[in-house]
Amino acid sequence: MEQSLKNRNSKFDKAVKTLKDLGYVLNIWHISDVTQNYRCSDSEARLMLESILESDYITNRVFEEVDEKAFDNNLKSWCEVYGDKV
Repeated sequence: MEQSLKNRNSKFDKAVKTLKDLGYVLNIWHISDVTQNYRCSDSEARLMLESILESDYITNRVFEEVDEKAFDNNLKSWCEVYGDKV
């Protein structure tokens, strides 16, 4: 493997580990996920992914799924625990 690619992968792995250690859950998308299927520039692919991932629809779906999984696992919301004091 080319040395610069090894360095880039190492930096990426360290960045991912740091974010996970800080409590983030990552779902990484790459511009190639778009460009492998569509004829577009890297910057167009980046803008497309950013627009999709930052959309209200995606945000709302994530929170809906969190609510469903919490319900399935019998987790109580802070409001259920503390009432209106939260």
